[in-house]
Amino acid sequence: MRRYPTMALLCEELLKPFAVRAAGPSVIQEGDTMPRRVFHCSLRESVAMLVVGPSQVGKTTQGPTVTKAVLATLWDRFGAATVKVMADSTRTLAAIWEAAFSQGRGVSTIPTANTKAVDPAVLQALYQDPDFVRSLDLDHIGAVLT
Repeated sequence: MRRYPTMALLCEELLKPFAVRAAGPSVIQEGDTMPRRVFHCSLRESVAMLVVGPSQVGKTTQGPTVTKAVLATLWDRFGAATVKVMADSTRTLAAIWEAAFSQGRGVSTIPTANTKAVDPAVLQALYQDPDFVRSLDLDHIGAVLT
């Protein structure tokens, strides 16, 4: 007898140490009694760093106490992976918005005349969870990397 985990057991327990993204159904293979699914899994990282601000304000040099060693450690540890994650997250976000637009029946649901601009801070308050991933500035991330 073969046993298969439920999606909840798989994602919430067995794959708990991983960041998991369901990629979709797999190909059906001879002898399959249940449909297979493909998941992209990578070990969770516990550190995130965002340096935000308008262009040309000196974000690169904003942290006067940040040493070149900290910056080198950040790049060595996260540089290549960061590029991949940012590219993947851009595609994922586009897919989410496209799916939402499609499910909401796009512009046919709300006439353009009935739409208005919304203050970004109001929208941000709806979805931003400051405890989701701890964010550290360049002055404080060095201690976490060691």
